[in-house]
Amino acid sequence: MTDAPETDRPETESASDDQGPGCMPAILAATALMGIVGFVVCAFSTWLLFQKRTELAVRTLRGTYIAEIEQSLLDPRTKKAVLTEVESLAEDLEAGKYENWQAAGIMQRLQRLPVIQWGEIQAIEAFLKKESPDGADVDSLRQLSRVKRAVELGNVTSFDFQDVLGPVRQADESPRGYSLLQPLEQTKVDDVIHRARLLADRAEVPDELFEDVKIDAIVRREIERGAREGTY
Repeated sequence: MTDAPETDRPETESASDDQGPGCMPAILAATALMGIVGFVVCAFSTWLLFQKRTELAVRTLRGTYIAEIEQSLLDPRTKKAVLTEVESLAEDLEAGKYENWQAAGIMQRLQRLPVIQWGEIQAIEAFLKKESPDGADVDSLRQLSRVKRAVELGNVTSFDFQDVLGPVRQADESPRGYSLLQPLEQTKVDDVIHRARLLADRAEVPDELFEDVKIDAIVRREIERGAREGTY
């Protein structure tokens, strides 16, 4: 009696072990499809936001920006002048005067302007003048004016003021999360002046007193540039 050929066994085992491609191709296809759908959704969302930039700009101005200016420490004349510029901008946006790319450019530029921080600088200037009514601290006032000039030149933005004004800010529950320290303390104000000097030096502003730098004029200029040139 002879045994069956051994070559038959591997063929039988191989046939039984061959399970086919399984579900992997289906998983890969589903993953690819989900990626395509996600891309389309993201693209559509981006396009939708792009088309609504003017509407979003108006909401930001009306709902947040104007309220922040009204509650800021800007002196009355400056506050009134800045509000006039911003409210006029909101009206022009609502009237369709600007296209979406112009609205985006204007809002980006306004975000970079230290309008609210300007009021804090004015409060520090008032403190310095009050502390030495007969002879205000000329050097300190000069350093603050140099920082203002740096803003006018476009070399300093609102983000730079976070460090400069840090010593005279205190955490609170306001929408911004902080407010100006009240009452101000001379040692902390001195720290602000030191930081202002360093910032002005970095911006290469001459060590001179600049008395005629107005934030409302800077706001108006940046609105005009945003309408003409768009974003940076």
